[in-house]
Amino acid sequence: MGAKLILVLGGDELAAGKVKVRDMESHDEVLVDLANVVEAVRERL
Repeated sequence: MGAKLILVLGGDELAAGKVKVRDMESHDEVLVDLANVVEAVRERL
């Protein structure tokens, strides 16, 4: 697939108004506000 990042928006994240951004190379994850998801992804690309 070759994806650098994935976004996880499960029930817990949605209820908290958050999105999990996972780096597929380093396996690092960060939980960010829905309003800041575009900025968080741009920072990691």
